[in-house]
Amino acid sequence: MFLCPVWRFRLQGVADPAPYYIFSKVPMGKRTYNITNTGFILATFLSFTVITLLLWGITYVFFFVITGHLRYLRVPQTKYLTWSQTAELLDEVGLKAVINDSSSYDPKFKKLEILNSYPLAGQEVKKGRRVYFTVNASQYSQVSVPDVVEKTLREAVAMIRTSGFLVDKLEYIDGKGRNVVTDILHNGVSVKSGSFLYKNTPLTLQLRRGVRSTITTVPEVTGMILDQAGDFLHTQSLNFRVFGKKNRSENVKVYRQYPPPGTAYRMGNRIDIWVK
Repeated sequence: MFLCPVWRFRLQGVADPAPYYIFSKVPMGKRTYNITNTGFILATFLSFTVITLLLWGITYVFFFVITGHLRYLRVPQTKYLTWSQTAELLDEVGLKAVINDSSSYDPKFKKLEILNSYPLAGQEVKKGRRVYFTVNASQYSQVSVPDVVEKTLREAVAMIRTSGFLVDKLEYIDGKGRNVVTDILHNGVSVKSGSFLYKNTPLTLQLRRGVRSTITTVPEVTGMILDQAGDFLHTQSLNFRVFGKKNRSENVKVYRQYPPPGTAYRMGNRIDIWVK
């Protein structure tokens, strides 16, 4: 079977009364087939159309009907629900609930209540999709107490806060080396570095007062978040007392303090702050 130069006549402007052939006459046994240009194009177009529609139909049935690709569901709001309530709710809507993390603890939530989810509540997902949840632990996890003995006050506060503990107060004793830590106390008992305590445990730092001036200056803390204000006052060798909401995990702000900023104060003394 050989291709014929059928466009030659058109390019040269030569009339051709006979039908144009895509293929030349080719003997096929005792039969000879003539396929005209118009008929072949029409047949090819119809064939490709049918095949395309058939493939599209198969694709639609497989991806959209069998797999449920177009059936999206919204992840329900589960915050503050217990794990059993959450698992039951997701089963009802056609999703699967999976615990991703159970080591986090937030005192504002009850044991095994949902802290957050991924994907987030309100997002659309396919039916049968797994949704991963972080559930509240029964209490804070235990972490190791850092070694801050013979560290400066600023270093000790930073290390203790980074480890997940709170600095409750400062206690000063006589000795050389101003603001150098001599011991860590919890409920009046010395705690060795490397011991394990629950996160957010309040610790007391025992420091040397030094032989020079024991006077410090009260800083400005109004407008600060309570947690930031507390750490800042400690690094300035001052203790503090809070009036109002006393939970340092909440983002409450200081709106009043006494004594006022700039006051000369003895190291280890306490100032009062008010938050709301």
